[in-house]
Amino acid sequence: MPIRLLRTGAAVAAVTALLGTATVASATPAAAAPAPSCVAKYVDHDPEGFAVLLTNNCSTQKRVRVIVDWAPDSRCYTLAPRASELYVYDGTFGQYNSVATC
Repeated sequence: MPIRLLRTGAAVAAVTALLGTATVASATPAAAAPAPSCVAKYVDHDPEGFAVLLTNNCSTQKRVRVIVDWAPDSRCYTLAPRASELYVYDGTFGQYNSVATC
């Protein structure tokens, strides 16, 4: 019986270690470069979330996403030159972090 408990404890420790590693890895955005400076970002905060207006002032198409702390990031937006997209986060935990390429 003690051997079985010892094995179970080792298995739990191994699973916890794996889950802990996966959580840390997924909490950090993939090595995404910041959006180029020609992609304008206007951030509007309110008590129930925030909104980010993205405008591509570049001469070429850009793919960008809004990086959010404490919540999932936005989808990847493909912006043609002079195109705009509005990302709205509705919630109390997420906080705007930055805009990155994708």
